[in-house]
Amino acid sequence: MVNEKIAEFLASWSDCLYLGMTGITDLSPLAQLTGLKKLELAGAPVTDLSPLAGLTGLKYLNLSRTPVSDISPLAGLTGLKTLYLFGTPVTDLSPLARLTGLETLHLTKPRSLIYLR
Repeated sequence: MVNEKIAEFLASWSDCLYLGMTGITDLSPLAQLTGLKKLELAGAPVTDLSPLAGLTGLKYLNLSRTPVSDISPLAGLTGLKTLYLFGTPVTDLSPLARLTGLETLHLTKPRSLIYLR
């Protein structure tokens, strides 16, 4: 019930949502925001990106300085153009292989990074 009310509230906003440096950990209310174009989560303690998997209109996503390590839910976000991953423990970029529209990828090079082929 609470998540539904949050989703209703957020749906009334524009296509940009800034949740960076907040304490948000549960992204499930965002799953209904299919018109979202820009999502800022930098510095938030979020770890599970699966609620974002259906946001195919998302063009900009900032996950910098988050504890996110699994980016596989982003594999279907074919509209994504800009992705920030610096300061995250992400080591596998293979989920991004089919994101042919991705123009900008910001990341730091961890020692164990598996490069996108």
